[in-house]
Amino acid sequence: MRWSQILHRTGRHRPEGELPGLGYLLQSGILRRVAAGIYDFGLLGYRILQRLDGMLRGRAQEYAIFTYEFAPWRPGEGKPGSHPVPHYGDALLAYAQERLSSYKQLPQHMMTVGPVYREEPRPRAGLLRARAFTVAEGMTLAHTAQDAYEGHRRWWALWSDLARDARLPVVEARDKDLLAEESQSLVWLHPGGDTSYLHCSRCGTWAHPDVAPFRVPLPPEEVPAPLTKVYTPGCNTIDALCAYLDIPPQKTAKALFLVAGERVPVIAIVRGDMDLSEAKLRRILGLTRVRPAREEEIRSWGAEPGYGSPVGTRGALVVVDVVAALTPNLVGGANEAGYHYTNLNVGRDYRPHIVADIARAPESSLCPTCGSAYEMHAGWKLASVSAPTLPRGLLVPAPDCMPALDALPSPYPLPTYLDPEGRPRPPWFVHTIGGYERFIAAAAETHHDEEGLRWPAGIAPYLVHLVLLPSRKEPGVAEMAERVYRALVEAGIDVLLDDRDERAGVKFNDADLLGAPVRLTVSFRTWKQNGVELTFRGGTSRVVPADEVVSHVKYTLERGG
Repeated sequence: MRWSQILHRTGRHRPEGELPGLGYLLQSGILRRVAAGIYDFGLLGYRILQRLDGMLRGRAQEYAIFTYEFAPWRPGEGKPGSHPVPHYGDALLAYAQERLSSYKQLPQHMMTVGPVYREEPRPRAGLLRARAFTVAEGMTLAHTAQDAYEGHRRWWALWSDLARDARLPVVEARDKDLLAEESQSLVWLHPGGDTSYLHCSRCGTWAHPDVAPFRVPLPPEEVPAPLTKVYTPGCNTIDALCAYLDIPPQKTAKALFLVAGERVPVIAIVRGDMDLSEAKLRRILGLTRVRPAREEEIRSWGAEPGYGSPVGTRGALVVVDVVAALTPNLVGGANEAGYHYTNLNVGRDYRPHIVADIARAPESSLCPTCGSAYEMHAGWKLASVSAPTLPRGLLVPAPDCMPALDALPSPYPLPTYLDPEGRPRPPWFVHTIGGYERFIAAAAETHHDEEGLRWPAGIAPYLVHLVLLPSRKEPGVAEMAERVYRALVEAGIDVLLDDRDERAGVKFNDADLLGAPVRLTVSFRTWKQNGVELTFRGGTSRVVPADEVVSHVKYTLERGG
């Protein structure tokens, strides 16, 4: 492509107050900011999107993942009656429901790519958290767990290949997922990331605090003291309660009142110095949707908002975190405004239906495998693949826990099919999603220097930036540049020919700013040597014979310098 034929302009200065990579994307004209969190891609930016899309679809075809196209639409998440499936998931599931009838049609590996939008009142970090972006979303539907895990392997290989082609330093982290017990996320670590992950440097593991296992801190042994009701005016928060009674948070029990699947009341208890992990709770409840209970619902269970506990309640499923269950003589709500119980003990004062790990891992927690302290690091999730999941309803350990409890429906509209015995059943399910713009943004922030961008060959808009420095005295310089340009095009190498009538300094600065892996320069000096100056971005330069430029470019790209 010839620069003189396209509408493209670079800026002289990098915008201030931006991440460096984003600043270069804007200065180079690859991006154009339309509004906060909304960006247009120029011609070069569109080529980067094309490269990513081509790589993803090509690899998907290798892995027998089939692509379907759907009209773009806004997700219904948060609206009454909607499912928590983001973006295009409902469309993929509806398509499968219309066509899936037998286990013989499984497994199916389905993918779609399209634009999506999200309400982002304070967009930040440029493309990393934009309001309009492009996602690739897919799923595997399988009859057996083995096929589901094979689908998971394919999806993970797909995203890992993309990160490798973009030369991104990423880590694999256990993460939370709306549609499964947990997910495996491809995380690009960055101090400005919107999500924090716990890292065990000894074991090498990464995990979101909501799903991270941690060593349970054993409380000191105490003899259970008598249950006592105390007056605690205005103490409807843990902080206020601790200040009034002069006790630490780890001596309190925090009650959270929830509704699972719009039908089942749930009281979750964690210790006051910890937070509830909804992801861990949902794993116990069968992956159903969970929402906070309303005040009138809480009172109908026999509890009091702000002063609640399971003591004396009725009809609610009580789930207690293992740390809270092991800690004796806690202070908890008395289910009466202005009053709390001291010396509250699990098993004596109330009996939980389930005791399990439902706490979010504290930042100071220890790795359960080696005992090392976790380290907290921020990062951006580039893509995720959910764990293979077989949907199920609410599991209750004893029939007398919740009389006449019906199984909760699946939180997402999975299709059903007939198994070998002719019985209808839902499939094993794997869900995946990743954002193109985040890959581009991460690459720009990873690969740049003081002069501009330094694109990896895998996603560069052009592999070669050919700079013509014409000579007024010798037309043969321009003719040589034309021969080199045509040879590269015929060899299938993406090349941008800078044939503008600009000074050499302007052209070289723009070449560094745009960041193609290889820069070729044709000038009067190189013409006299019957050669072309070849420079690898950020590396050394050498003059190569003009007739051999294609082989030298290929060799340089293969070696990475």
